[in-house]
Amino acid sequence: MIKAFKKFKEENGNESFKLLIAGGDQGGKKEILDVITQIKFENEVFLLNYITNKQKQYFYKHCEASILLGKSEGFGIPVIESMYYKKPIIVSNQGALPEIVGSAGIKTESDVRSVAIAMRDVMSKQFPEKIFADELNRFDRSEQIKKLISAFK
Repeated sequence: MIKAFKKFKEENGNESFKLLIAGGDQGGKKEILDVITQIKFENEVFLLNYITNKQKQYFYKHCEASILLGKSEGFGIPVIESMYYKKPIIVSNQGALPEIVGSAGIKTESDVRSVAIAMRDVMSKQFPEKIFADELNRFDRSEQIKKLISAFK
């Protein structure tokens, strides 16, 4: 993701964008820091580790998009959170995330070039607010109950 972000910035001249990586340390922090140093992007990429709910809300409100490229993201709660804040999402086209995202984001291969293109595309595409509401509605408990009841009729 970091190398893709560098490629995105180099190819699109987006000087103001920064990449924030949040989440608990999964044991790869040293490798991530090594990549950041190697490509000289210390002022462009920031590792936040654990963030509070209040910080998370702030970042969702002020970000341009969310990126989840992991192959196993569980249920994909960050995707749902992004939809709630009406932010487009870039996800790996593997696992369950593409199905969760629906039309509220971009699905991509996980290689550097593809992710850089997805970053460019998510910045240039307009995502009407209705898309986020429609996609988020698929996870509304009352909607799920209605679908379940109608399946038994």
